[in-house]
Amino acid sequence: GEHPPMTSRDWKNTVRATIAYLERLNDSGKEK
Repeated sequence: GEHPPMTSRDWKNTVRATIAYLERLNDSGKEK
């Protein structure tokens, strides 16, 4: 079915989660 478009708040939360995930990958990569 159709789902409503993401609100700006949803978008910001998604971006924030993605950045946190990438930073976590970056940190674990530096340790090794």
